Amino acid sequence: MILALGCGVDISRAVAAKSRLVAALDATALAVARTPTTATDSLTAVAHAYFYANYAGSDIGTVTSLSVVPTDTGQGYQLSATSRVSTAFM
Repeated sequence: MILALGCGVDISRAVAAKSRLVAALDATALAVARTPTTATDSLTAVAHAYFYANYAGSDIGTVTSLSVVPTDTGQGYQLSATSRVSTAFM
C-alpha cells in the first residue's frame, strides 16, 4: 500500500512538471512568433527570457535544455524543452 502511494505521488509530480513545462513552452512559442527578427541567436535569447519567466523556480522540475530551431520550410520554428523531475519516494 505504501509503495502504491509513493508511486502515485511521484507520478503526479511528473505530470504536474510536464503540464508546467508545456504551458511555459506554449507562451514562449507565441513570444518567438511575435519577434520581428529571424536571427537564431536573438530568437533563442527571447525564448530563454519568456520561458524562464513562465517556468520560474525548480520546486517540481529542473529544466535541462531549451532550444529554438527553424523548420525545414523556413516558415516557422520548432521549440523543445526537457526537464528533470526528481522522485520523492521511488
